[in-house]
Amino acid sequence: DCHAHLLTAGMLNRHAFWGPFMKARGFTVGHFALGTRQPKAVQTDAQAEAGLLTRMTHDARRALMAQRGVDRIVVSTPSHAFMYWAGDFGNEYARICNDELSAYCAEDPAHFAFWAHANLADPEEAAREIRRAVTQLGACGVCVGGANFKGLQAWSPELHPVWEAVTALDVPLMVHGYNQSVWWGDKHAEDRFETTSIIGDCVDETLFLWYLVCGGVLDDFPTLKTYINHAGGMSVFQLGRL
Repeated sequence: DCHAHLLTAGMLNRHAFWGPFMKARGFTVGHFALGTRQPKAVQTDAQAEAGLLTRMTHDARRALMAQRGVDRIVVSTPSHAFMYWAGDFGNEYARICNDELSAYCAEDPAHFAFWAHANLADPEEAAREIRRAVTQLGACGVCVGGANFKGLQAWSPELHPVWEAVTALDVPLMVHGYNQSVWWGDKHAEDRFETTSIIGDCVDETLFLWYLVCGGVLDDFPTLKTYINHAGGMSVFQLGRL
């Protein structure tokens, strides 16, 4: 299963504002909280964080894998915490995530591997971090958002250093959209049904493929390999139009 998000204690509470935090109201990044209309299962932030980390242990994940008939998972940073909009902290958080994901997988490499995280809003630094994560930490590829890397898109020439790095390393991308409302600041509540995630992820992921093709990225980098999450977004249903 190449779509399995992971949070460790070391990936939480790293920034006074951006966090990310696990709170009773949900997974929280800046002003944004991944909410729910269900009754609260916990009453305090401490209970919420403890409950999350309990579900993330190797034993808990292996039990769920066995239940679902999964032999191995490739874990990644949750898309709500990509931090493309968080300035210098975005670079710092990518390094934190890769160190944490690598250490987690090293405890049981037979069952766990990981996608590197990189701050694509800073392409040169992202390329450096991808090289470190793959060559030194053992990442099998890179998880990227589907659209809008702080104004950059998959076709943007500024991202060429990233595509150069992954093709030189011969590792794939795993494309995963994210809540665009995360970076809307205190206006994130206008995305009241989390449409930028539930529908937007599939739109972002389809845009990524569309922009790679139309922007000439695959002409310049013909060996660039991608997996598109969520059953290919909308691309498999719209291949004729695309």
